[in-house]
Amino acid sequence: MHFISNIAAAQRIQVPEWYSARIWTFNAVSDDGSEALCISFIDPLGDKALSPVVELVYSVKGHARARSYCELAGTAVEVSERGCVFGRSRFNSDDVEYGGGYLVELDLSTALGDITAHFEWLAVESDVIDGIGALNVATPRADVTGKIVRRARGREKVFQFRGTGWHSFSLKHASEPPRFTGCVHFVDRTAVIDSMPDTAFALCVADETAVEHILKSVRCRKRLSMYGLRYPAFIEYESEGMILRLEPRTVIDSRPFSIRTVNDVTLRSSDGKVRRSAGIFEFTKECRRPASVFEILASHRKGRSLSEV
Repeated sequence: MHFISNIAAAQRIQVPEWYSARIWTFNAVSDDGSEALCISFIDPLGDKALSPVVELVYSVKGHARARSYCELAGTAVEVSERGCVFGRSRFNSDDVEYGGGYLVELDLSTALGDITAHFEWLAVESDVIDGIGALNVATPRADVTGKIVRRARGREKVFQFRGTGWHSFSLKHASEPPRFTGCVHFVDRTAVIDSMPDTAFALCVADETAVEHILKSVRCRKRLSMYGLRYPAFIEYESEGMILRLEPRTVIDSRPFSIRTVNDVTLRSSDGKVRRSAGIFEFTKECRRPASVFEILASHRKGRSLSEV
């Protein structure tokens, strides 16, 4: 199996030494499709020169409203069976107000101001596949509610959010091929895609049943990002009577070797139905060369922590 869906396995304390990082991701799209929320907890492994990172990107119609890439120098990541603590930020699998899921809390001090956030990730689908896999989609579908508070120059701005999201856990190799990953929620099913140059897979969840598909890319167009990264501008997959088409609607966040987009997704399935929705997808490409001027300029967008926490 390429995918698993297991909340307990997402809290792996012991990790093989050949991995360079472990990443916990929480992504969501608002009910009307105009807002995108991306939260990542990144724990570098092995390289003591790298610091843990908490990343937040919140955009409305492609315009960033709150963004932080907070490196927590001198901070040790605390991993338990229920969650993780990154400095003053954390997430844990717990009973939320209306059932099981995650509580995600952010407290980030950056050079541009302070950001706090609180979200409830109420699980609608979780623990649907056991075993060993490359990507752990611990919660394929969740109802997400919460708010972000941004404070800067004596002013405070509050952003309320409500939508549908997912949570995943992955282990990163020091050198990986280009990867295109994301999730889309239709009214009656969820589709997760994980694609690399030689292989592509989809996990479809409907009526509490999960089915893994091997995908074949039949059409793909690419375009250049602002940093010269070639990423999918249109891609079509086929598999066993299923056709998936994805096309970026807006760019959420762009860096020299990665880009996140909200994609319009069309699913034609064997039952004859055509389903349409929007989902967040990320294309990444490993850096295998010295830093360029683009990377140096991009690094100035990072909001490093003002002090060790």
